[in-house]
Amino acid sequence: MNRRDFFVNTSLFAGALLAEQFAAKASITAEPKSEIRLLRNATVVIKTCGLQILVDPMLSEKGQLDPIPWSNDQRNPLIDLPVSSDELQNIIDTTDIVLSTHLHPDHWDITATELLPKSKLIICQPTDETVLLNAGFKNIVSDENLFQHPIVIHRVPAQHGHGELLEKMSPTSGYIIKTNGQTIYITGDTVWSESLHNNLIKYLPDIVIANACAARFNFGEAITLTADDIVHIADSCKTNSKIIVVHMEAINHCLLQRKELDTVLTKYHLHDKVLVPNDGDAIII
Repeated sequence: MNRRDFFVNTSLFAGALLAEQFAAKASITAEPKSEIRLLRNATVVIKTCGLQILVDPMLSEKGQLDPIPWSNDQRNPLIDLPVSSDELQNIIDTTDIVLSTHLHPDHWDITATELLPKSKLIICQPTDETVLLNAGFKNIVSDENLFQHPIVIHRVPAQHGHGELLEKMSPTSGYIIKTNGQTIYITGDTVWSESLHNNLIKYLPDIVIANACAARFNFGEAITLTADDIVHIADSCKTNSKIIVVHMEAINHCLLQRKELDTVLTKYHLHDKVLVPNDGDAIII
């Protein structure tokens, strides 16, 4: 058995054991309600069914990372995390699952690699598994049906751009999280596309966490959702779905501002359906 197969088999076994532990934990606290807390950018903490999921941990201090190339020279992140180091450590300690849509530095940075315990259960796309194994993480799951109990996590493809830019930015993923009474769709970094529309129709999410920052380079089209794309999502969702917009005002090539999005939401009377949290805000649905 080679090194990679050893770690993969060990990780699957450990993941199964953790799933049993999570099931016992969730059996007491399960309820059809979720708390979605935006930390910064696409870093979100989801509390549901008694479990805590940390999505796309970018944990660096303001200005610690290089600018995204082919845009401008502002260092990233543009803003600090809205929590103290002690509170951040508590979030990490109480996290049951770390969910990674992809490993671009604005979604998983060097600080995340340093701070996250190597024993944490990491769910990622298959192409990122070797990178995380080499970084020392031991409990990694990357199968399509990633987690089965007490919640179901299913990976879906995301379209991170158009044409040649899509080839450079790929692959990226979104995730469907099914709880006891709710379905949460994390879009990941994507543009409005047939696959995104089909996912909204197929899975009928109650909550959509949408990365809508209209990120772009000095050339080409936007590589993430725009304000108009949020309108498309709202039109395609169930009537009672809630859309939570994240990934804004934290990275140098992310151009959509909250005020600009607010103008569009006002125009289309979408404020009841589309929620735009500030960094640090928690929304219970």
